[in-house]
Amino acid sequence: MTSTLSREHSIEIVGSSVKAVEIADDPADVVLVDVPATADDPADTAPVDVPAEPTNLVGSLKLLARSLCDDIHRRALEVLKPDPLACFDVDPAGYDNKMFSPEELWEEVLNGAMKNGLDGNNLGRTFPPKRAKCEGYIITLPANSSPYALYPVGLHLSHTLPWTFEFQINQIIFRAWSCKKFTAAGSHACSNCIALAEHGMLKGIVTRLVDGVNENAGYAFHGTLGLLEILRRKDKQISHLRTKALTQARIILTRSAALDGFKRFMVAIASAKAGNVERLVRVALKQNRSIRAILELYHRAAEGIYHPKSFSEEDDMRGLIAGIASRALGLPALTTLRNRAIMPPLIPSHSTPAVSEVTKNIDACFESIGEILASRKVVHQVLMFDEIATEKRIRWDDHTNNFLGVCREHGKRTALEFSTVDDMKELFNCLETGEATVAALGLLGEDTRIYAGRPILISGDCKRETGAEHAKVIQTVFDAADGLKEKTGLRIVSIASDGETRRGASLVQMTFKKQLEETSPIYEILKDLTFMDFHTGNDDVTADKDWKHVDKRIRNYAIRARGIVIRDFRITPAIIINHLKSEGHSAVHINSLFQPDDSQDVKLAFDLLKDIWTLPMLSTHSNPSFLAARHALCTLGKLLYHIIFPYLCTELSLSEQLEHLSAAAHLALVLYYDNGKDFMPTLLYQDLAIMIKNVFFCVAKAKIDDPNGKFFVILLGTDRLEELFGILRTMVGNDSNLDIYQLASRLTGTTQVSNILAKYPQWDRAPRRLKLPAITRSSETLPDTVDHIKPASWKGDVYVKNVTLLTAWRRGRHLVEKDCSFAAPILEALEQKGSHHILAPRGKLLFRLTPEEAGEDDSLDLEEISRPHRPSAISDELDDNRVEIEDSFVEQDHGDTVLSQTADSGRKFDRHIEFEGMRMLKSRALSLYSKRLGKDGPSSTDRLKRVQEVERYAGSTPLSSAYGTTPSSVSQPLLVIQDPVATVVRCQDHLFLCIGEVNGIKINSDSAITAVPQADLYELEKITVSIQVLGLRPSTSDDDISLQNDWRSYRIKELTLHVPGKYIQAMDPEFVSRGIGQMFYLFQGTFLVGLAAMILGQLTSNNIKELARIPHTDNFPYREHTGTILQPYCY
Repeated sequence: MTSTLSREHSIEIVGSSVKAVEIADDPADVVLVDVPATADDPADTAPVDVPAEPTNLVGSLKLLARSLCDDIHRRALEVLKPDPLACFDVDPAGYDNKMFSPEELWEEVLNGAMKNGLDGNNLGRTFPPKRAKCEGYIITLPANSSPYALYPVGLHLSHTLPWTFEFQINQIIFRAWSCKKFTAAGSHACSNCIALAEHGMLKGIVTRLVDGVNENAGYAFHGTLGLLEILRRKDKQISHLRTKALTQARIILTRSAALDGFKRFMVAIASAKAGNVERLVRVALKQNRSIRAILELYHRAAEGIYHPKSFSEEDDMRGLIAGIASRALGLPALTTLRNRAIMPPLIPSHSTPAVSEVTKNIDACFESIGEILASRKVVHQVLMFDEIATEKRIRWDDHTNNFLGVCREHGKRTALEFSTVDDMKELFNCLETGEATVAALGLLGEDTRIYAGRPILISGDCKRETGAEHAKVIQTVFDAADGLKEKTGLRIVSIASDGETRRGASLVQMTFKKQLEETSPIYEILKDLTFMDFHTGNDDVTADKDWKHVDKRIRNYAIRARGIVIRDFRITPAIIINHLKSEGHSAVHINSLFQPDDSQDVKLAFDLLKDIWTLPMLSTHSNPSFLAARHALCTLGKLLYHIIFPYLCTELSLSEQLEHLSAAAHLALVLYYDNGKDFMPTLLYQDLAIMIKNVFFCVAKAKIDDPNGKFFVILLGTDRLEELFGILRTMVGNDSNLDIYQLASRLTGTTQVSNILAKYPQWDRAPRRLKLPAITRSSETLPDTVDHIKPASWKGDVYVKNVTLLTAWRRGRHLVEKDCSFAAPILEALEQKGSHHILAPRGKLLFRLTPEEAGEDDSLDLEEISRPHRPSAISDELDDNRVEIEDSFVEQDHGDTVLSQTADSGRKFDRHIEFEGMRMLKSRALSLYSKRLGKDGPSSTDRLKRVQEVERYAGSTPLSSAYGTTPSSVSQPLLVIQDPVATVVRCQDHLFLCIGEVNGIKINSDSAITAVPQADLYELEKITVSIQVLGLRPSTSDDDISLQNDWRSYRIKELTLHVPGKYIQAMDPEFVSRGIGQMFYLFQGTFLVGLAAMILGQLTSNNIKELARIPHTDNFPYREHTGTILQPYCY
């Protein structure tokens, strides 16, 4: 309760306290002074004893103040009623409000509360006048204008505008977010609302409210009336387009046209593949050439076959090395060599191999190099298996009196000992062999003198054995070699083979018998290798696959039409060709890689794989599909690099080699887990994993058995057996294939040569076809003076004591996770599951998959097209003479001897037989009988081609003569690899529009086409276009800032369709690139509808049956943002 004392003061009593209030002109200047009360009732107030007069000024002032307070309190109690202010006995903090300034808090809150407490009784105090409320910034619209129709409400969604708005009949009231609620002096609005008049966005809105909105402005700047007008115009435009078929067709044809020649010419010049462009253009313009002709000249100049001044061509003739002639000069006669043999002849197995035969062959191979082995510490060896083609010719072995040339699978059907003529006649009712299985031992050591492979098994084969039957053959050879371990001091650490499927199944039976036991010496070294497979055989033996065969098979698979899938992107041969051309590789070079004259040429396979891994990640090309393909190719290149590099870079240490192989294992595991057999055939991936696993196991065994020794990864595999086969082919001149008898005698000779080269290693020369160049760390090829890579040429540190397998294995994983960001989460997830490893990438061992689960492996060999050749009477006569000469040498060796002894048991047998009334050598009788039956003629087509000077493999059509070697090779619009296209497909008995990118063009059986004229798509029936399907979804303002397009593409899980060319329509849409993996096309809905209608208009009822089918998925058919499937076309 307040009492007025004067114009300048008032008092307030709260409970037992009295406050003197000094009121100034401004309410904010009110000052409260506490004055203690003496009593509740005046009657109870006791007289106050007045002290004596003070003696100083301070005391006088204190006495005066106390007297004044008592007087004020007494006078207040006289005029006020008891407890009138009890309602104000509350906490003052409750009146605080952060939304008000101090002045507004007094006016709006405190003063009002006091008035309510006093029940409207004014005790004489004069309150400050109230201020008017802020009316905001008011805009008055022209007459007959409605703010509901004109104001652009949509701007508040796309922009942050610092005001709110309110609509009146013809007015819009704007209030600032920071409105003070009360007016400023002499104004109807507060200062913050008045400041809105200078805001740029609001000034623009006011201007457009008065003058109107430009029709090209964005939708957000239009009011409701403007948007309705735009919709009416759009509806009218759509209706007009629908009714005007001719205009619609022109729009579709304009947008669906392929990239024109000028765009291609600009891209070509930017690539800087050819110099003197201005000179080339000047000459072409003088000749009145078109833009496509100029582009063709540019590509020819880039390939080095055209020059503006003069024409020059590269000399395609290459000199042949005269190695055969040099080896032929000065050699002793055959009889002299046979008499001076330094080792006994090898024994071929006429039927199922026996341990005794293999044991004798091992003794024969190692007897002459025993001193070298004793001087060198060699503890490990590799058992190698491979096949070599042989002539289907029956021969008589004069050492055993047995027939040779019958396969071991069917030899048990008849007697193989040549005792009577009936034995010979019965023999020809059995099948003959077409190949021979050869097993050899290869020592693991750095001494070049013992480098060569030494054959210990020669056995006819018709490839009809089962895996279990073939495993018995391998086990026989393994037992024979293992039985001589104490004598030779050599331990077999791995059994190596190429990619032959039957032997692969046999090796699984032998080397996947059990898990690595904890008692094994190598267990502690290998146990912590995550994702490693630990299956082994007896004595911890493991299987191995030759790395060169793995590389060739990867090359074979890469150039197959089906291609390789990397991260849901299918890389076809045409895509690889397109990218190699973009990096300046010539057509001649590309043709040699994709259509090799010799499919077994390892060097060509290496060249292709190296060209892939050296592709740069960055490209000047702007096509989003091209850039996505380059990203996938670079991922594939990283895998190829880690597989091949450790075998060819002689500067790497053993630890670095293991790191690369570990990286290859981890990256292959991720890619196979991601795309399965579409990434790589299951058998090929399995062989790659087995190869890498064997390297780590062999190094672990070397650390235990020879901790101070060296280990050479290049000695693993069947490389030395392949070298042996190459030497055999050079030994027999123009006869590329041999029969079993010749094979045994030549292998005896090659083993003698190997033992000689053990003493004279400088005489050694590797076969040309097996020669691979050594490379540096920067992938640069070393000079040609570097011969076939051998242990002596390796420069890196290969001591096993300097290697920690766990460290190398983990560093390889880190390499993959660093280079391929997508790999890390996949590897972490697989590691947590615990059931995945390199031979079970999806949780199940690969060799336990069903044929349907594993799929076909078409990487084992390239299809070879036989070339017609003329029969050669000369070659037949030479072959007959060669056999007769060999038989005559046998006759000369034994002279008039009638009886001979078998090499194995010493049992005597007659060398002659009675045939057609004449006594003759058994070899002669066998030859005559074979001719009579017509079974003596050679069956090796390779030999016939050599005699006629025809290359071994059929010649191929150069890519330059096929479609699209250069996209400018024809003067018509072209469809080029990775161009965007559209087609119509069938899905659940409906037709739908499908958008995709070209990843392959096939004409007849030729799939290495990179471009084709668009006109030919409709005229030629045998053109098939492969497209990778793209997803399609509604676009947003972030996708298309101009808001001109309704749809955008995106990548989905890999799905490739093979569509007849006549159902393909090329397009030239707008595309957006925001970096690798963020590139897409933009489409207008009207264009897509018209495009589908045009393609459907060309179809008949019979054509519909030829359309490609596509399964129903989450990404197809295409859907609107609501999830509604776009309206299909029923049929």
